Amino acid sequence: MRLQVDRVARGDERGDIGDRVVDDVAVALALEVQRLIEVERSRRVDREEWQVGAVEVRQPGRTRRRGRGLLDLGRELGGDLEVRLDLRDPVAQRGGSHPVADGADPDDAAARHTGTITTVLMLLPPSEGKAAARRGRALDLEGLSFPALTGARERVLTALEDLCTGDPDVAAKTLGLGGTQHDLVELDARLRTAPTQRADQVYTGVLYDALDVATLSPAAKRRAATRVAVTSSLFGLVRPGDRIPAYRLSGDTTLPGLGAVAGVWREELGPVLTDAVGGGLLVDLRSGTYVAFWRPTGVRAASMRVLHEHQGTRKVVSHFNKATKGRIVRALLEAGADPRTPARLADALRDLGWVVEQDGDRLDVVVSEL
Repeated sequence: MRLQVDRVARGDERGDIGDRVVDDVAVALALEVQRLIEVERSRRVDREEWQVGAVEVRQPGRTRRRGRGLLDLGRELGGDLEVRLDLRDPVAQRGGSHPVADGADPDDAAARHTGTITTVLMLLPPSEGKAAARRGRALDLEGLSFPALTGARERVLTALEDLCTGDPDVAAKTLGLGGTQHDLVELDARLRTAPTQRADQVYTGVLYDALDVATLSPAAKRRAATRVAVTSSLFGLVRPGDRIPAYRLSGDTTLPGLGAVAGVWREELGPVLTDAVGGGLLVDLRSGTYVAFWRPTGVRAASMRVLHEHQGTRKVVSHFNKATKGRIVRALLEAGADPRTPARLADALRDLGWVVEQDGDRLDVVVSEL
């Protein structure tokens, strides 16, 4: 497909950048072809770097960094540009419609790729409290990452809906809520139609405040899309960019007609997480309740404790533990660290200034202040 090119630089462009695609819609349509990309000249685009995961940019005789925006365009052919996707990228490998053409974030789409990922995977617990979106499209179970979990998600969601559309007192008691928290029962009763937002905006609390995805650098945000996953009682696993509603369902809940939610996910998560970790390292940062969902087998894994040291005594303190884990994930994403063994993870953390002691596959991070 050939695209019309405008060679006049705009006022906010550098003088050496004048070629740009006149019609963004044509670009999106071109992406549906899903070919390869070999770009010889980069041009101006308008989105953030972390939102572009599938594009590689080259000039004759040298390599340039990825451009920022919808995509970078190359190979000039008599004033026309040819757009092709890199088939090595997970986004292109998914086949079917292309996420950019569909209006989705390509990095989040890459995270939904079900093939083996060989980078580090940091597995987080959910937060008990969650921020509800004020507006947004409704839940699309089939659009979430890890599509192999869709059937189990549907079963858990249906059981929760059935509970919360019945007797509110029974629902509150089952969910471990007080008599004044019927609003959370109502929340769970309308999950299918409630507005959604990114999971990294839904989950709140000490760990997520310390991680603070919104203020990560563009490169770190891009890494987070494929290197971070969150355990969920309702959805099993989600990526930071998955759109979900706020919900109330603790990991130790037993739902009528379904049983313990931990038991549901224990049967489902093993193959999915084993495939997601692949040849990489699983960094298991989950709390005890969510460790029961799946215990790592058949993958390289490292667990982590955070110990607060005070006057020669060490102990686990919940607030220190959560805040430090959030900061560690943030530091690893910013540094681009990709350790493949527990020992290398320990070395990476020491390089970042943490005091780390290793005991087999478990790392103890020792802190003296918050």
